[in-house]
Amino acid sequence: MKLFHLLTLLALVSLVSCATAPKINRMPVTGGEVVTIANRGISVALPTGWRLTTSQPADTLFLADADGGALRFALVSPSGKPKDINVASASFQNGVKGALAENGFTKVTRAELINVSGVNAFVCAATAKSESVMQVHLIHRGKALLLVFYSKKTPVTQVASIKAILNSFQVR
Repeated sequence: MKLFHLLTLLALVSLVSCATAPKINRMPVTGGEVVTIANRGISVALPTGWRLTTSQPADTLFLADADGGALRFALVSPSGKPKDINVASASFQNGVKGALAENGFTKVTRAELINVSGVNAFVCAATAKSESVMQVHLIHRGKALLLVFYSKKTPVTQVASIKAILNSFQVR
């Protein structure tokens, strides 16, 4: 259970802390920019209005925001090798939900397995008052990856640009 709490806490800390960012490549495209982390085989398109922040928390590959910080996206890769993480298992999913609840996000609005770039992933969205968060957990190249989306106003599952970011996420 502690791993679930660690992943959730890392994700939440990623939304407010600062440290050094990994080497990323940025390419402007129509409608925004594509951000690539070549040595990790990861790319994602950020729509117009989203910007990368200049400082990153530890274990965060990058952090971006929009709408004056009311919308945030963090791509986190916790240190170490994941041990026996199966995003399809009920115990993993319940651990994610429990960790979100312990951090005040008590109303789960979405919890399901999805396919992200050909990889099984568990998505869990939850709300706390006017704030909402969505986490997408997956394993790629033997490493845990966590996509975290946060919204201060609109439910995160209803934000078109967040849906676009998730749909653009690619692993190779």
